[in-house]
Amino acid sequence: MSTIFEHIGFQINSEEDVYRLADFTMNAGKILPLEDGFYACYINASGSEVWARMALDHEEERTTLLNIDPHYNGQNIWKLKVGQGLQGDDFLDAKCVLYTEDEKQFLTSRIMGLFALNEFDFDKLYHFQIAMIPHTIEFFENEDEYREISGDEKTITGVLLPVGMYSNMVTVEDDEKSREEVLMTRLFCKIISCERRVMELDGEKFGGFYHLVAETQFGPLDIASSRGCEAGEFALVRGCLSAKVIDAKTFSEEQKQ
Repeated sequence: MSTIFEHIGFQINSEEDVYRLADFTMNAGKILPLEDGFYACYINASGSEVWARMALDHEEERTTLLNIDPHYNGQNIWKLKVGQGLQGDDFLDAKCVLYTEDEKQFLTSRIMGLFALNEFDFDKLYHFQIAMIPHTIEFFENEDEYREISGDEKTITGVLLPVGMYSNMVTVEDDEKSREEVLMTRLFCKIISCERRVMELDGEKFGGFYHLVAETQFGPLDIASSRGCEAGEFALVRGCLSAKVIDAKTFSEEQKQ
């Protein structure tokens, strides 16, 4: 069973594995509390992240797993304006349209831990650390090889293209596939660098993945992938973007250490 979590070093083979990963995240990660639930976030030194969204029933004193999401804690940050919110899978799921400051370009992304932030306003500029987690990824030695194999002469290299942001306007409420399409992004890009990441916990190695950096119209983009390639190769990626609001000054100081 191949899942998007393999791109950040976790193997999910059954529904039980999902709950085990959620339990691990809550026990080994940081808890971000809210009135009717909480986020749990596990960050590995490799950059691999797992975010769990939990609902809290106060009367029965019971928690319920809403969902878990992968993220990669990358090196590149973009300054973007928050646009309209998109249909989420649950009350803690934050999907938004993010624009450049001049509002000429946009992308769609899930914002990790959004409702636990002390301050957040729509139509305001923030610094985001954004990563792409593939659903599918293909590599090509060069652009010509991609054009020849695919027959695609129109796709512009390095452009993040949201492929379904309006699908929630024309689908039934319970259509999970269509709701996921709201966040799906397509990217044909040149890979700037590729580095193997090894995951460790308490000195023990337990997984690994590749950190790719791609050229896009917004700047360098971090991509987590279960497959590696050579710098200078091209990739066709179909996946979801995930974002974290960060303090740009603090982030810059941490990167220098």
